[in-house]
Amino acid sequence: MYGIDISEHNGEIDLTPYVGKFVIIRVGYWTTEDKMWRRNVAECQRLGIPFGLYLYSYATTVEDAETEANFFLQLTDGLDIKVGNWYDMEDADGYKANHGAMNADLISSMCRKFYSIVQAAGRYTGIYASLSWFGTWIVDCDAYDKWVASWGNIVTGK
Repeated sequence: MYGIDISEHNGEIDLTPYVGKFVIIRVGYWTTEDKMWRRNVAECQRLGIPFGLYLYSYATTVEDAETEANFFLQLTDGLDIKVGNWYDMEDADGYKANHGAMNADLISSMCRKFYSIVQAAGRYTGIYASLSWFGTWIVDCDAYDKWVASWGNIVTGK
């Protein structure tokens, strides 16, 4: 099955090409809502597109990860989420590195905290990161489902 992930950076994206596919929508980052997530969820619902949701993490402590999980659950309560609830663990802008959070034990503990809270709420959940992050920073999380980023690669099937 083919799908995309989207955020406010995509603007008012036309989702009709994804009917029969799936969409994963960024809900926000840290405790800030993505400006387009509610619109994107409404479009998926209108078009009958199964969707998942993710939160981009700015956590630098396990307590921050708990805050992010609770924020995520509060925003998304009551939605029929078919493609999972994902914790986006990366450091694209260097925030974690600049705040002393680039430690495999810490990163992994933050992932486990988010996962445990969202799972306890009865949600299917997993971790989103690049393959290099799963090999370097996210350890002892083998039991969790993974959404592995593979930028620039297009996989097609017949």
